[in-house]
Amino acid sequence: MTTFELLIYGFVQGATEFLPVSSSAHLYALEEIFAWPEAGRVLVVASHTGTLVAVVVACRSQVARLASGLAMLGLGRGDRAEAREALRILAATVPLFAAGAVVALQIPSATLAQLPVMAAATAGGGLLLLAADRGWLRVPAGPANGVAAYWFIGVMQVLALIPGASRAGCVMTAARMAGWDRTASANVAFVLGLPAIAGATAVEAWDLAQHGDAGLITAAATVLVVAFVAALAAIWLLMRWLQQRSFLPFVVYRFVLAGLLAWLALGAP
Repeated sequence: MTTFELLIYGFVQGATEFLPVSSSAHLYALEEIFAWPEAGRVLVVASHTGTLVAVVVACRSQVARLASGLAMLGLGRGDRAEAREALRILAATVPLFAAGAVVALQIPSATLAQLPVMAAATAGGGLLLLAADRGWLRVPAGPANGVAAYWFIGVMQVLALIPGASRAGCVMTAARMAGWDRTASANVAFVLGLPAIAGATAVEAWDLAQHGDAGLITAAATVLVVAFVAALAAIWLLMRWLQQRSFLPFVVYRFVLAGLLAWLALGAP
């Protein structure tokens, strides 16, 4: 990939990771349009690392609280508020990790990574987000700070294993279905991105170490930095947007993206 392509790759990955629009769908579309080779594991690890660092910086107070809660759980002090918060995050993370292991072992990646599948997931996810954001779709999940609400969000997050569904979009949709306000829905998507992205990065890094594809140091550094800056900016802009406005622009964008993916799937010239 050229330097320009690396910049685009890092920007797209970073900017879309925490928006409810699916980073994977964007990258697959770019690969189809510009005939890019599939990004190597070095670049995947670099882009995920950049977005992971961005969310740690953006949510640093919550990250510190989560780390404190995990430490308290380890010390058997589960009655503390930080420990209970860490338990809720763990409850929301377990379904994705469990389902991800099953999918990795049982379903070839090529089965899901197809343009028609991504187009359907992108459009379907947009419809669900619209229904949840407008209040047309509600699920009685108990108190917002209860384990049941976080478990429901975690189960919905499993849909993100389908390329095009968007992990952030699934979490925000589920949180809105549970009655959370828009900024709280986005915030929990950022926090749940910590274990999700860290897990994905660890898997890719392990594969990289096993198969030795580590010759692209400069390219990886470029992607990492660009993804970090783009993700940090996207988080900041999204939170300010949702303080006053709805998810509607993202829903419309998803429909447009789904149309593009369907067009590409039909063999666009």
